Amino acid sequence: MHWRIVLGASLGFLGLTVSAAGQTEGAEPAQDPNAPPAEAAPPDAAEAPPGEGEPPPPEGEPGNQAEVAAEGEPDGPPLGPPPGAEGEEDYEEPELPMTPPAPDGLGGHFLLGVAGAYQKSLGKFGSEMRQSSQVDGGLSVTVDAGFGVSRQVVVGAWGQWFLLPDGSECRDCSATGFAVGPFVRFHLVQGLRFDPWLSFAVGYRDLSLDRDGRDAEVLKFQGIDWARLQVGGDWYPARNFGFGPYLELVSGGYFERPEIAGDLRTYWQWSAGLRLAFDVPGKLK
Repeated sequence: MHWRIVLGASLGFLGLTVSAAGQTEGAEPAQDPNAPPAEAAPPDAAEAPPGEGEPPPPEGEPGNQAEVAAEGEPDGPPLGPPPGAEGEEDYEEPELPMTPPAPDGLGGHFLLGVAGAYQKSLGKFGSEMRQSSQVDGGLSVTVDAGFGVSRQVVVGAWGQWFLLPDGSECRDCSATGFAVGPFVRFHLVQGLRFDPWLSFAVGYRDLSLDRDGRDAEVLKFQGIDWARLQVGGDWYPARNFGFGPYLELVSGGYFERPEIAGDLRTYWQWSAGLRLAFDVPGKLK
């Protein structure tokens, strides 16, 4: 009897408890006015900006490669075409116009020259005889013939005859002689009427000194011109004919000489004159 009363009371109390719990489910709990405000819940990871909601992807993943590529790109437009792409047109530097060379007015030409000059002897016939004591300045005539082997070079031969009057110590003396040898001449310009040139030559020289006042003896001298330098220029008023001045300096020694002249010494001669030039087939067209 007693246990039935206890069981009925327990079941009634359990029913009241279940009924009260069903009424309070879904209702907001009452807020305590003295309690602090609740903190806002953090946003979902899906709505968080990149880099805040989750750790950065490790190296090698697509997201990290995109960020590295974005950081490596320079600001502004690219300076040129992308690698591997060619420009629309390749730039080519324009060719400069070719200047034709001046016409060859010397190669294959035959040239002839005739010159007259005042000639002055210096130096010595030998160690005991000065040239100026026996002869003075006189006249020389020179002929040269050459062939143009290029546009600037002529090779040929020359010959000279000269007459020298008495000197300072021999009033009745005079000298005649000749010289011959090869030459090479360099012409400095092309295609102009004025033709400047330089010439170098060597040669053989023969001189006879006539001393009428001293028992009419004739002294013979034979030597070598080891250097004959000329500088001049020809002006061509016509195609085949030109003329112009020139200067000449000769140095050599008489290896064959009389005993009265003494030992071997160097002689010098300088000349200044006018030269006539002939060109076949002609310089000007």
